[in-house]
Amino acid sequence: MPRTIGTPFDAHNVQAINVMSSPGSGKTTVLQHVLAAAQAAGIRTGVIEGDIETSLDADRLDGYGAQISLLNTGNGFGGECHLDAPMVAAALSKVGSFRAGPCAYRKRG
Repeated sequence: MPRTIGTPFDAHNVQAINVMSSPGSGKTTVLQHVLAAAQAAGIRTGVIEGDIETSLDADRLDGYGAQISLLNTGNGFGGECHLDAPMVAAALSKVGSFRAGPCAYRKRG
């Protein structure tokens, strides 16, 4: 994890998970199950959802107790499928302040 992102996570005991794979491989479905289990266990979560143009996956993750930050990479980020450190840093302000607890970080593939 880039030091610019990893350092704040480490300082606040935040566990970050990067999920990436081909479109349609089940990333959002897996996250739905993980978020449901985390919500049932009282674990606070956040998701940085990267998508080129839509909010479809972020919409599917709504309602599982996670703070969700959507990054549409088509506008201003060049339409890339990946999320780099500056993109993630921009999205973190939408997920909420750092406090001890996990954070699911999703990288669109």
